[in-house]
Amino acid sequence: MQSAIEEYYATNYSNCNLTYSFLASWQSISYTSHVIQLVALPLQILALYVIIYKTPIAMKISKIPLLINHSLCVILDFVFCTLCTLYIFVPMYAMSGIGVLAWIGVPTLLQVIIFFVAMLCATFSYIYLFESRASSLLNNRFRITNNRSRIVYNCVILIPVLFALPFLFFFRRDQDAAKLDALKNYPCPTREFFTTSVFIALTDKTLMSYVLVPFLMGVSSVVGHFLFQMGCLVYYIYIVPSRSVSRETREKQKTFLISILFQTSVPFFVAIPAATVLFLYLYGYYSQKVMNSVICFIQNHGIVESICLICVHKPYRNAIAIKIKSLKCARARNVIPVERLDGNLTRESGNGDDV
Repeated sequence: MQSAIEEYYATNYSNCNLTYSFLASWQSISYTSHVIQLVALPLQILALYVIIYKTPIAMKISKIPLLINHSLCVILDFVFCTLCTLYIFVPMYAMSGIGVLAWIGVPTLLQVIIFFVAMLCATFSYIYLFESRASSLLNNRFRITNNRSRIVYNCVILIPVLFALPFLFFFRRDQDAAKLDALKNYPCPTREFFTTSVFIALTDKTLMSYVLVPFLMGVSSVVGHFLFQMGCLVYYIYIVPSRSVSRETREKQKTFLISILFQTSVPFFVAIPAATVLFLYLYGYYSQKVMNSVICFIQNHGIVESICLICVHKPYRNAIAIKIKSLKCARARNVIPVERLDGNLTRESGNGDDV
């Protein structure tokens, strides 16, 4: 006996005038994410290498925060591009897992939780990157001097985010009924809605408004503390710099601040397309092709973040440049020219002696 969803797909869905498009299919996200992960992985490993082995003594205070930040970003990218890749139906508040965990049967809800935790950890690592640097300034009255205080501080940031957790248990247990309700609002989704394991997060519009409140509170808390720590750095380095440090030290502090500002601009850069999709949806426009393209764009975070980390910090940039130059010199020394003299082959070694 056919289920209600199967019956809808066999009858009502045939009235939808939809043509196949690779950009709108799950393959466009899956294949692209695998290619992106293959390109990003060597760059991420290279960035880890320069942080561990090429961080100068002058950046010793920031070595661990940089390492934690980059490591958590690597984990987030691996989760998003490989383990928990998501196919999202924005108008229906639905999603489907198309990553490795989906292939081995992990529930979509659990994949969403894993992705959310990875994203939260990466976000907190950016706050820690600024907070640790701000706390190293002796004239900063807001600096955190011990790990216990730092744990309490991060828990305070996390509290508004935790308000959204109870709503995870309000999703519809009968997912088939939830899918039918979602189809009433958006009757012609892509075929992936019927051919993959789709999880409907919410269908009750009243409950959606309640979920939005703690979500906005969490985002405001994270962004607010991030801006606060960044403001402390700008204020105590540029506006009221300490008189007890040398001019050279102040210049190094300014240089590092500019570097991490460029580095931390990457998440905001990749968030712009996501915000654009949300803005268009609020005004009644939605395209699965655009949604998939935005997901693929966001997945480039790992590539951009690794390149940015290497390029904006001068010690890392110089270390890579020296390594490339040494490889070129080594290749040039290994070249053995061959000349033909009087009908004989004569080989010259690198030092010019005939053999």
